[in-house]
Amino acid sequence: MKTRHAARSRKTGRTATHTAGARRMKSGPRILSLKQPWAWAVAAGKKTIENRTWSTPYRGTVYIHASSKLDRAAIDWLRDQAQATPPAEFVHGAVIAVVEIVDVLTQPDAAAFAPWFFGPYGFVLANIRPLRTPVPEKGRLGLSRASDDLRRRVARALLSTEQHRSRPACS
Repeated sequence: MKTRHAARSRKTGRTATHTAGARRMKSGPRILSLKQPWAWAVAAGKKTIENRTWSTPYRGTVYIHASSKLDRAAIDWLRDQAQATPPAEFVHGAVIAVVEIVDVLTQPDAAAFAPWFFGPYGFVLANIRPLRTPVPEKGRLGLSRASDDLRRRVARALLSTEQHRSRPACS
């Protein structure tokens, strides 16, 4: 017997219902490779929806991997359309953030994500946690399962990031 779960998207207020079996697929976090500057925009908390041509039943933890490729046109788009100022240099070939996929939207439900949504599917990202120290890793196509080794390395990087943030500032 499958258990049904409902999750409400923070941005849209829309409720997505799915079964526990569909939500989990196989256990463990996934990796999603993005070209720069899109990976930076996610890690910086500016982009909370990731556009794809395919949908997924997966809901849960995803490691945002900055691929080795740079989308130069996207840098101009970020400046002109999103009023964002990307850095002069980008990290490549590493996991740079940990997020949660909490929903998958299509055009009719994605108005709250303008100008970021291009569709046809948008993975709604929440609980964005940038890593202070990127974790080197090869990119993959699709939404692939993270290895145990990568899970350990990302856990260490997250712990280091959280410890750094909890330290009092020097005055």
